[in-house]
Amino acid sequence: MKKLICLLVAMVIAIMPLSAKALEDLSYYNTNDLAGTLNAEGLDIQFSNYSENDKQVTVYLFWRYGCHYCEGFLNYLNSIADKQGQYFKLVSFEVSEDSNNSALLDEVGEFLDADTSGVPFAIIGKTVVPGYDEEWNDSILNAIMTEYESTNRYDVFQEMKKAQDEELRKNRLNTLEPVLYNFIIIAIATIVIILYIRKQNNNIQDRLDTIYEKLGISLEEDKTANSKDDDEDEVEESPKKNINTKKKNTTKKNKSK
Repeated sequence: MKKLICLLVAMVIAIMPLSAKALEDLSYYNTNDLAGTLNAEGLDIQFSNYSENDKQVTVYLFWRYGCHYCEGFLNYLNSIADKQGQYFKLVSFEVSEDSNNSALLDEVGEFLDADTSGVPFAIIGKTVVPGYDEEWNDSILNAIMTEYESTNRYDVFQEMKKAQDEELRKNRLNTLEPVLYNFIIIAIATIVIILYIRKQNNNIQDRLDTIYEKLGISLEEDKTANSKDDDEDEVEESPKKNINTKKKNTTKKNKSK
């Protein structure tokens, strides 16, 4: 019974769904900060009093080499870094030479229901900047300041991970419910079968007892009778052993004469 239960539990564990691949940590991707991105694109750094820390708003930027509009977006951040750099930091993803970054851009676009067919594609809190135009500079800075002052900041990658974790949880529940239902049915059926077999065995034993009673024989008497028969057989065999022994001794004596 215990072995059967262990087997059923093992079956449940075996058919439970494996965790689907969740959103990777950003360290999995090739990213750059503001200075690194400017250098990669061959742009001169215009700031000297700029550093990045965890208190700043993260500006996520998907870009590609040789993109004129990407260069314009980077130049704008470059120009305000000394004065407003305390409010933001950049995490950039180059997509033309990195397939992982390109795939991530598609995932972000699907999550935000946004068109990601072109770059630059920037995300500042809940604000999406699909492209770049100098006329948008004030709006970009306003989005940075609004998010910086917010007590409930929005990070698109954290939200994506939450959504994926929730989807995984629902998938597990949807898969686990029928598994548990089948497990319960199998367990109940197994217990019923075991109880039925035990009952049948008891019925057979009761019938045997009834037959013995009608014949006036009990199981103990039957065992005793069998035991006596065995003893008599041993008694009958023992003289034969003694006779054989005497014959052997006689033969030896005759040889000695």
